Amino acid sequence: MEPQLADLFARLEWRKAVFLNLVRPLSDAQTQFRPSPASWSAAEVLQHVYKTEYEIVGQVRVNQGRGQTVPPADRVRGVLLTILFRTPVRLKVPAKAAKVLPNGTVQVAPLLGAWATSRKDLAATLAAFPPSQRSAGVFAHPVSGWMTLPRTMLFLSAHIQHHSLQIHRLKSSMAKAGIK
Repeated sequence: MEPQLADLFARLEWRKAVFLNLVRPLSDAQTQFRPSPASWSAAEVLQHVYKTEYEIVGQVRVNQGRGQTVPPADRVRGVLLTILFRTPVRLKVPAKAAKVLPNGTVQVAPLLGAWATSRKDLAATLAAFPPSQRSAGVFAHPVSGWMTLPRTMLFLSAHIQHHSLQIHRLKSSMAKAGIK
């Protein structure tokens, strides 16, 4: 894996560890708690984060080597989106990305295994990625447009950070509701 991608992967691994350190200690009741019917539970947040990464890695594999141009406007929107995801601003999943929404009752343990497998697939994809394609688009975000692989990795990291903030909010709501 080239050094820049290795650094970005290490950052993503760190973000994942921080996120999981928030989720793993939660009881079953806490992982299923929703502060309101429209809110996601911690288990659903975990499922969304996993599904997002899984879908993005699939797109990277499909688009790798296609030489997709990343327009300057997409580059700017990608940077802005990544910055926005590092804040506590609440955002809705775009309608075009409905497949990454949580679905049904979610159990944490199977998701942890699936995410570990998916992360190995991401590492293999990064290791095989040709440096000559670094500036090509590999992922088309429904809002910001095409992203290069390094920008995609930065987005994934910011996405996990964004949802870590959501887990903190959920934990606060759990404490107020007396959920143990």
